[in-house]
Amino acid sequence: MTSCNKPLVWWGHWYPEGHNNCRYEALLPRLTSVHAIYQRRGQARWRQAIRGRLDNWLFSRFLYPGIVRRLASRYPALFCTDIRYIPYFHGPIIVDDDDPVFTPERIALLNRPNVLAVVTTTEQLREQFLSLGLAKPCHVIPSGVHLSLRNDGRKKELEKKLEKQESDIVVGFSVPYLYTDEDLKAGSPEAALRSIGFLSSVMEKVWEQAPLIKLWLMGVPSRTVQAYARKHPQVRLLGYVTHTEVLNYFANFDIAVYPRLVDLSGRHSIKLVEFMAAGVPIVSTSVTEAFHVRASQSGIIATDRESFVQAILELAAHRDLRQAYSEKGKLYAESYSWENLARQYESQVLRHHLTQIHSRESQ
Repeated sequence: MTSCNKPLVWWGHWYPEGHNNCRYEALLPRLTSVHAIYQRRGQARWRQAIRGRLDNWLFSRFLYPGIVRRLASRYPALFCTDIRYIPYFHGPIIVDDDDPVFTPERIALLNRPNVLAVVTTTEQLREQFLSLGLAKPCHVIPSGVHLSLRNDGRKKELEKKLEKQESDIVVGFSVPYLYTDEDLKAGSPEAALRSIGFLSSVMEKVWEQAPLIKLWLMGVPSRTVQAYARKHPQVRLLGYVTHTEVLNYFANFDIAVYPRLVDLSGRHSIKLVEFMAAGVPIVSTSVTEAFHVRASQSGIIATDRESFVQAILELAAHRDLRQAYSEKGKLYAESYSWENLARQYESQVLRHHLTQIHSRESQ
């Protein structure tokens, strides 16, 4: 932790592996109003399995509240992501809640008198906050894309490494961890969100008409996913890819798919914007977060399994159509650069509310 006499300190966490949400890693260095950072790194998954209960009891109840109290004694204002620790900081607070869980307890914490404002990532989430009783200003600043990481030379290197041929049509899907419906039946809590069950049923139908179309899966595969890949020569497992490389991997997809069946009620899917930034046309289910595809006109939204199959086959057969969607997606993604979003965060949120703090203090 660094100390200074300036007002705003950031407290939050991010994960060292297995996660591609780089919101705070990308924003914080670009926010000049944030003068100190206290980073709580999330645990790697193997440590979570061993130390999860200890962390929850010892760290959450004793260590972290103590740290936040110490920050309160040194800094006038807090910028935070973990609302559990709001009660331990008595100065003004700005909260960034990019992945909210809506409960009465959460709304009550955000409505405490010293919370100045809440930031979330979509208009749909903002509307839910307000409808559930949030009485604070609620700003929308989405997560962005490292557009500078797009590199045609690196894309061609990966194309050669992956042995992709000019005639290949590659359907690509990416999540940090890959599961099948067998994992869901076995009780995996993440399988509902990350199962390839629907996608595999789609591809079985696709292969009946176009058996040479390939399926590349990006993410750490479960054993059942590995077994599925062994049975299907069209399937390639790429493993986990860090956010610094995803755009160049995505650029080697011909069609990107978003086969999610669980609707996340308007959450911001940065993956869809990354597909667009990489210039890849998209086929998505009709979940709420597919508003990006609809707004950008960068792909096809399928209402059921059969329309998903037909969308893939149509894009595979028409290069010009893929190119048209690609160009629209890249144009849409330009507004999601981290540089652009950081400027919005500074002007619309931090400077605005810090000015309010200084005005109160001078009165």
